[in-house]
Amino acid sequence: MRERLRAGVTSIKDSIETTRFATEACLSLFVDAPTNPVEHRKPLYERLSLVPTREPMNRELDLCDNFLSVLKNRKIATPVQDINPYWMPNSPYNIMEVVGTCAQFTDHHGAHLPKTTLPPSGDVEAFINKVLQEPDITTVDRQFELLLDITNNQAIGAANLGMVATRYISRFGDFRAYPSLTIAGREYTKDTSDEVLNETHSLWNDKVSRFETYNNFDKNDGIGDGYYFWTHVFAAMALGNEGIQAKAAQKLVARGTELMIWAKYKVAGRKGDILPHAEASQLGRAIGLSLISE
Repeated sequence: MRERLRAGVTSIKDSIETTRFATEACLSLFVDAPTNPVEHRKPLYERLSLVPTREPMNRELDLCDNFLSVLKNRKIATPVQDINPYWMPNSPYNIMEVVGTCAQFTDHHGAHLPKTTLPPSGDVEAFINKVLQEPDITTVDRQFELLLDITNNQAIGAANLGMVATRYISRFGDFRAYPSLTIAGREYTKDTSDEVLNETHSLWNDKVSRFETYNNFDKNDGIGDGYYFWTHVFAAMALGNEGIQAKAAQKLVARGTELMIWAKYKVAGRKGDILPHAEASQLGRAIGLSLISE
């Protein structure tokens, strides 16, 4: 009886804590954080977005089939069933932690760090270094293969790792979650100079494929699109489609990029991103849902 009561109290505390995390993460979208990388690195992101695109690109026409082929070649059954983080096999993904992690950089708020959505630092390093060592620029389906190698073919975990790793190196806004990472033989911390971070952004920009877009912009923010893509793949897969809470969260995430833009720029009057990332977000969500569907 005492053990059951203790477990119940712990469950309530965890629920309060994860809800607070998601709430603080989402509310932080309405304010400018001193750590916001877009504020002081926007000129760099602008320049990188003007670099001419080159093949191979991430194209809507064949990308979903490419992802399904990766799973088939590895004999990974669909719909994907691995609902637990690959590094925490006995703990399911927490919906509030998924929402909060996807919503905002961990450096932009002071909420406790989530337990189920931050893969081991060694795996974040491994993926980033693998991409940097690739002989050619990497499409997202090639990145999926590299991610599955690290997660032992856990597909949702691969998307989780892809989101966290690409967001880390594309914006450097998650030092609170990863205080020290070694990338290409160099240590990165919150004290790493902007000069070094800018060089790394440029290096990453040269190693990842751009997304095919259907707008009138003369820019293509490949590194930003990359982490938006993986964010939506992960959210769609990890939230699932069973239960009222999951379905409500899916509806929220389905309009996540649109709501983020509304919160940050229409309501809070903050400075805008380089591009709205619409195609990458929609494509990521479509692929994520396809991998967990019959």
